[in-house]
Amino acid sequence: MKILIITFMMILSCVSAFAWQPTTVLTKIEKSGTSFTHIPVIDGANNEALEANANSILNAVAADLRKRVGRDGLVDYKVTLNRPSLVSILLSGANSKGEKFFKPVNIDLTSGKEFSLNDFLQDGMARREVMDDDFTDILFGEDGVFTAKKKYDMPNTFTTYEKLIPLMRIGEVGRLIPIHRITDKVEGKVLNLKKGDMFAIQLKSNPTTGYRWSAQIPGGDNIPEGEKGILLVGSSFMIPKDTPRGMTGVGGYEILFFAAREVGTYDMKMVYGRPWEGNAAASSLNFTVDITNN
Repeated sequence: MKILIITFMMILSCVSAFAWQPTTVLTKIEKSGTSFTHIPVIDGANNEALEANANSILNAVAADLRKRVGRDGLVDYKVTLNRPSLVSILLSGANSKGEKFFKPVNIDLTSGKEFSLNDFLQDGMARREVMDDDFTDILFGEDGVFTAKKKYDMPNTFTTYEKLIPLMRIGEVGRLIPIHRITDKVEGKVLNLKKGDMFAIQLKSNPTTGYRWSAQIPGGDNIPEGEKGILLVGSSFMIPKDTPRGMTGVGGYEILFFAAREVGTYDMKMVYGRPWEGNAAASSLNFTVDITNN
């Protein structure tokens, strides 16, 4: 019995360890005459049926590009985003005529299907204010998204995740963007980050009272946004899931998103107050952010 229990615990431990690992992408090589096709193949996903569906999509795109490049060509790929359940791959084809074709594929391994911006954004109309909404293909990368206006064109119009974060659903953003999440327990402590990291602080709030959280970011308001060491990139409000439907005036959690832009040590202060009262602090907390190069 003890052996069975120990074995079971080891299995649970292994499953937990693998749950946060990047997705494995293998390469299947096919040759036809002087034409080579490198097909991406996802392996090791938690659900074999969803994995098979994802690989079917990738295989179909590779076959389409192979047909377009003809007998004398090469189809290859590059992984541009790799998360535990999200993988973005740019497949490309080229031939001796100098013709090039591109096709991005963004796979969600929780569904076995392709995903898009609409799966993460809560306001499609507001998206037009931060990026060109006229595109046919989109490719997700480590720091943002690339779009192409014409099918088979190279996605080269870039929009950073920083610009998109204010539009994203809180429950989904963590799947796409690595974000260090903190709460009021950060009071008096140090948050260690690398340059380029993002972090979000979740604090109790009730905006119906007029009170909101604001950040006093070191450096002063006269410093241009692009030059600040720490930049507030967006905020959102979340109501607890157990809140009865139709109930108004209830409190929840305000979440503020920040980007670590420059190396340094910053003493930050969060203030809970009413803007028309000069944000006189009804509550506040202080913590330090230490940003390094690596």
